[in-house]
Amino acid sequence: MHGLLWEAAYITRVHDRIRESRSSASFNLYHPPRHRLHRYTRCYCEENVYCLLQDIGNTETGDREGGYFAVFVSNPSKAVAVCEQNAGHNPLGAVLWDYHVVAARDARGDRHAAVLDLDSRLPFPCPLGEVRACALV
Repeated sequence: MHGLLWEAAYITRVHDRIRESRSSASFNLYHPPRHRLHRYTRCYCEENVYCLLQDIGNTETGDREGGYFAVFVSNPSKAVAVCEQNAGHNPLGAVLWDYHVVAARDARGDRHAAVLDLDSRLPFPCPLGEVRACALV
């Protein structure tokens, strides 16, 4: 029973964080599937990001300083909770991945830190702050 109470409190906390972030003007409920724009295979996030980075490298200057790079998200438990995922069949879009891979760009010069997640419901690219507030718990 204690586990169920903890899980309910955890889901409530996540839901509150997402609701707060959705009140910002930058949130949009509909975003077209990324796999229509880029090569995509369901449940193969690392290969998808590899191909995405190749696509970006072909269209940008090729300068990787301040460009996008792969980020592997995991933990020792191999249980990473990520919300706002297309694979999530619940209102939060929550999925428990063993790991997840996204493309990220660090903030340099006039560029802001951003994340490209082909499996996300969030904007594409999405500001890092919005990803931290809405997707990572």
